[in-house]
Amino acid sequence: MTLRHIALFSVIVGTVFFATQSDALFNPYQEQFVSINAGVSVANNIFLENKKAHGFVNAGGSLFLGDLVNNYFGPVLGITYLSWGSLGQAEILSLGGQLIVPLNLNFFLIGKLGLGYSEVRTCNGYCTESNNAVPAFGAGVGFAVTKNWMGSFEFNGEYLTESVSNGRGLTGALTLGMTRFWHS
Repeated sequence: MTLRHIALFSVIVGTVFFATQSDALFNPYQEQFVSINAGVSVANNIFLENKKAHGFVNAGGSLFLGDLVNNYFGPVLGITYLSWGSLGQAEILSLGGQLIVPLNLNFFLIGKLGLGYSEVRTCNGYCTESNNAVPAFGAGVGFAVTKNWMGSFEFNGEYLTESVSNGRGLTGALTLGMTRFWHS
């Protein structure tokens, strides 16, 4: 996955956002929210000298806080933790936007895009860390559970650029989550 793919994803999310504005389907999930996700960590290429990790590696999770400013979109602050077992870990603090597009009254598309601050730590006899600003993003499908609760299946992660000394490409977590919405 390259930055070109991330840009294409952004254009698609934007197009869906504006298309839904013209044929607005009521979104029952509005206002402030907190989302907790847990699942498996995914890595494209994490390394330190001759030790590498890729594919489904270990466990990961995330916590997001946000406020939808209209029926579909709002700012979101997130923290994601990724474990790569004995090879190391990563933490991502992100600030961006979240889009929730209703497909019908029970299913929703979820998209996130923003800027993240990532700390990647890898160990193989000794440990090395790299801290960088990275693109952070997420995508998934939500489903209605109750009036204030939405379940989800999501991928949330980051794209490690060439400036990261111990990883490249896509890394994140494929998760199941629950989101609680409330009105202030």
